[in-house]
Amino acid sequence: MRILFTAALTFLFSFSLFGETSFIHRGKVSQLEKTGNFRPFVYFIRDAEGADLKEKIISENEELPFRNVPSEMVAFGFTEDTLWLYAPLENDSEKDYYGKFEIYNPYLEEVDISYRYDKGHEIHEIAAGANRVYPENYPTLDFYLRPGETIRIVCRIKSGTPLRIPIVLESEKKYGFTKQFRSIIVGLTLGFGIAMSLYNLSLYFFFRAKSYFYYFIMISLFTAYLTAWDGLLLPLFRPYYGNYYLPGTLFLIYSATLFLFLFAIEFLYPEKKDKRAEVVSAVYILANLFFFPLSFLFPIVSNQLSYYWALFNNLLIVYFCFKRIQEGFKPAKILLLIHLIFPTAAVVTNLSATGVISINYFSLHILKIAFITQSILFSIILVQRIKELEFKLTEGLQSEIHKNIVLLKKEIQQRRETEWELIQAKEIAENASKVKGSFLANMSHEIRTPMNGVLGMVQLLGTTKLTGEQKEYINTLSGSAKSLLQIINDILDFSKIEAGKIVLDKEVFSIRSVLDEIHDLLQPLAQVKKIGFQLEGKFEIQEYVSGDQLRLRQILWNLAGNAIKFTVQGGVVLKVSQRKTSDQKVEIEFTVSDTGIGIPEDKQKQVFDAFSQTDSSTARKFGGSGLGLSITKQLVELQGGILHLESKEGQGSKFGFSIVYDIPSEAEIESILKPETISDFGEIHAESILKKTKILVAEDNETNCLLIERILKKLGYDPAVVHNGREVVERMQIESFDLILMDIHMPEVDGIEATRWIRSRKENSELPVIIALTADAIESSVERYQKLGMNDCLIKPLDLAVLKKTLDRWIDKIEEKRRRD
Repeated sequence: MRILFTAALTFLFSFSLFGETSFIHRGKVSQLEKTGNFRPFVYFIRDAEGADLKEKIISENEELPFRNVPSEMVAFGFTEDTLWLYAPLENDSEKDYYGKFEIYNPYLEEVDISYRYDKGHEIHEIAAGANRVYPENYPTLDFYLRPGETIRIVCRIKSGTPLRIPIVLESEKKYGFTKQFRSIIVGLTLGFGIAMSLYNLSLYFFFRAKSYFYYFIMISLFTAYLTAWDGLLLPLFRPYYGNYYLPGTLFLIYSATLFLFLFAIEFLYPEKKDKRAEVVSAVYILANLFFFPLSFLFPIVSNQLSYYWALFNNLLIVYFCFKRIQEGFKPAKILLLIHLIFPTAAVVTNLSATGVISINYFSLHILKIAFITQSILFSIILVQRIKELEFKLTEGLQSEIHKNIVLLKKEIQQRRETEWELIQAKEIAENASKVKGSFLANMSHEIRTPMNGVLGMVQLLGTTKLTGEQKEYINTLSGSAKSLLQIINDILDFSKIEAGKIVLDKEVFSIRSVLDEIHDLLQPLAQVKKIGFQLEGKFEIQEYVSGDQLRLRQILWNLAGNAIKFTVQGGVVLKVSQRKTSDQKVEIEFTVSDTGIGIPEDKQKQVFDAFSQTDSSTARKFGGSGLGLSITKQLVELQGGILHLESKEGQGSKFGFSIVYDIPSEAEIESILKPETISDFGEIHAESILKKTKILVAEDNETNCLLIERILKKLGYDPAVVHNGREVVERMQIESFDLILMDIHMPEVDGIEATRWIRSRKENSELPVIIALTADAIESSVERYQKLGMNDCLIKPLDLAVLKKTLDRWIDKIEEKRRRD
């Protein structure tokens, strides 16, 4: 089949490489310089036997079948024959002649150039070819002829690659123009190739379209292939790797045809490919991958197949172009017209390489010229495509903008509605918070007011002479009252923590004293239940630290108190240990273990929730608000610790946490170890101070009136007492006072209005000192009272020690002011 195809094309192009046997005659330099035609005196011989004909050819043996070359390029395609070229040239001019003989093909494997001058008998030889160590890109002979001198040039060529043999025979001067022309063509090829590669790469990064990326790789590979065609890459393989030059070039051409096909498919199907295109593409890619290893294992076979594969690749692209044209895809027509340029040039080049047709020397560059032309046209089509994409993008953006505007309007409307709902929800939440705060303040006041009387009277009663039985009753009464007060404090603390208003104090204190206090307070409860309560490790830790002792006391009270509450038999152990982290800090670990009822594993997280106990029967049996552990956990976390729980139902529980404290200096420790100057309520103030200090008590509750009056008298004062704000104003108009203990909630005129009236009088701008008495333990309420002009605030129920300390502080300031005045 191939023979018939070759014969038909040979007849079609009317070229023949075989003619009659020619008579040998020498070429003349003058004729060669004038016409540039060397065909009349350049001959070839095809030898199928591989004999050494060099001597016979030089001696111009008449038995040899010499034939004139048909053109500047002799092509026989793939053949195992050996080709011999013979060129006798005489310098018939009067000047020296410098000439060049060159075979312009870097892929020929073996090229032996032999020559002899007529005046000598020695035959000179040059061994060249792709598989040999040779300095030039092409087999070349530089020769020199004196006037009247003759040179006989014999060239033997044998190669597994196609015998495509462009012959150059001319003077050095003309050869310079030939090299310049080649350089221009190669430069244009490289320039357009690199420019188009970078251009399409930038388009890919901008549009992220695969077609540009495939075209970028295809252009890069074709540029490298055409560069290799001219032998410019050959120095990279020589002198030791020349046999890899052909496989490398084949790799480039197979890769280039693959990405050409991928580019065409991506261009023809910019959105979604049909099933046929996807199947054909997958099969084509797999088939193409087969040629990569073949190029290195069997380069000669792969080289022969490359011509047919390139033809098949181009026909396949043409098929898809026609298919898309029928489907109405207009850009397919332009792609088809442009695409046919390079394949047509490739087909012509391949036919010439296989010897089907003969072309002249200039036509050797048809592939490069087609590549440059196609690159320019593809640039135009891609620019046009960009404009179309920009138009579609602009049109799409306008449509999208319109849609987004509509959606945005709807979203704005929805957000406004949501915002209005959020505002309403916020107002409701704020009102609820205010109601909650007001409720807590009122409840605090309503509960703490009678509690003030109960605890105060119990404390006063405890200072009298009592029998043992009476003291026991007093202790029980005091413990019950304190338990009720602890529940109230838990509710208020939970509210503060929830609002983020808990502020930790930092003062130097003794951890041992806190532990002893907890032990002494809870030991009676443990004795009543006939269980043990032990304190371990208090002498093995840093005694004095800097931190919030009130919150530590509250944490340990809750944990140890709960342990005793839920333990029926066995005992409770409060253990402390330490780990010194640095010279300035120490980490104290606290654990409270009990042998109580324990907590089921599935309910251990629940016990830390507010108002939560393991079940309702626990609350009925043991009591409690369910806030203790929730508050304890949050207080531990506020101090940088984590509250841990280990428990088994029926076997007891173990709570543990660690807090890092600062270690105070010796001076700070000494400052808290100064002995108290006054320890007994009956010896507080000297008689001279009592005469000068006038105190007014404003309290509407009779019990609290009696309690405060008794406490003040116990402390050595003789206070005046009124029952509402109106009486305060009236009494202030009659006489002046140094200090007023002002209840906030009073009938007719409350303590706030009375304070405003007092502070509005210029002569009373600093005095009297007004100390608020309130059951509102909410921090925001205390701050508000101070902003209204009150100097200080005492929370009911009153603690005798706190009341004494507060009075001492303000009376000292009053006396100091008197001394200055």
